[in-house]
Amino acid sequence: MPLLLDQNLSYKLVRQLESYFPATEHVKLLGMEETADRLIW
Repeated sequence: MPLLLDQNLSYKLVRQLESYFPATEHVKLLGMEETADRLIW
């Protein structure tokens, strides 16, 4: 199950979670820092 981490969580968590949750991403790494939560959902 892939995860999308919110900007309130550190982007550094992506590396730590990848082995448990492949395809984990962070909004910062995707350039989505200013994207409305509703669109992310």
